[in-house]
Amino acid sequence: MVLRRLVLTCFFLLLVAGCSESPTGVSESEVPLEESVEASPFGPVRLELSGTIGSEDEDDYFFAIIRGIEVDAEDNVTVFDGALRNIRVFSPDGILKRSYELPSGEGPGEFQRASTFSLSADKERVYIYDMMNERITVLDYATFEYLNSFPLHGTLHAKIDGGPDDTIYAVYSQLDLGDRPMIHVFTEDGVEMAAFERRHEMFLEYDQQRLQAAYNVTMAQTPSLIFVSFSLPYEIRVYNRSHELQRRFHRIPDFFGGTIQKGEWLYPSGYCSSIVIAGEELVLQIVTDSESDEDWVHAFDFSGRHRGVQNLSKGEWGKQVYIDSDALDSKGQIYGIAYEPFPRLIRFKITPDTPSKPSS
Repeated sequence: MVLRRLVLTCFFLLLVAGCSESPTGVSESEVPLEESVEASPFGPVRLELSGTIGSEDEDDYFFAIIRGIEVDAEDNVTVFDGALRNIRVFSPDGILKRSYELPSGEGPGEFQRASTFSLSADKERVYIYDMMNERITVLDYATFEYLNSFPLHGTLHAKIDGGPDDTIYAVYSQLDLGDRPMIHVFTEDGVEMAAFERRHEMFLEYDQQRLQAAYNVTMAQTPSLIFVSFSLPYEIRVYNRSHELQRRFHRIPDFFGGTIQKGEWLYPSGYCSSIVIAGEELVLQIVTDSESDEDWVHAFDFSGRHRGVQNLSKGEWGKQVYIDSDALDSKGQIYGIAYEPFPRLIRFKITPDTPSKPSS
């Protein structure tokens, strides 16, 4: 297909000709893009459903548009619903413990259009980004008391994540970046500590084709590494805590490379929606096949070697599956969202994927 040929041609040209340097001084051409085909020595894994939270009928357990999931220090599950404008905390067995309604307005501690949230690394504060008020607000997690806020300008949309040493990572949208850095690191008082990474070198190629998912970028962290995933083109970049690029890898499934029209909107036939660090040497990547309306999970180790593929649209959890980068409990279980047949939280346990023995 034309788009697939364009992807491969541009990748080749980027690898041969090189590209501009990142703010850290390391150019992407110095770190080759690796196609993830080698099997990982850590072995394949698969996801198994271990629980759900949600109801179509009970108000306390009804969800509309879930914008983020976090697990706190006691394995309670914290959920931000952007449409219902509330944050709810559930016990590990799914019982609602407390909730907080976001107040409307432009004043301190008030919100107009909160679009993403995160807990701090120590699970003691809540960070909320409001795209209309153009600011990040910090709340106390135990009481939801307002602590402070600071402006976040220069982007149409940002995804935020709590980092080490009380920092906040903000991933800016690629749509309006130009040549400016994409990932910014702030203190809780709003002092900018660092900025790194730029929008993907092929972004303009995709944007000119008006592909609606070309701007999505997600991020996940370990204590020593930062994983940045581009939705389209499909690529994962790994940085150390000095924000130096260490590795680039991807694995392009067969359904990547085409386009699909839905009304007035043009989408890639394959794109990525989320990335999760799900344990030691385990990265989970959700990819979507728009033509078949199926979601798949691809598993890698930290070096990009393959740890399995699983179709998430053929399980008992439902369809339109999304998993969140910070929703991992102390038992290694991971929380996500299934939007069909109704929005709810789903919990997976990660198990070794051993081939079944043939029956005798």
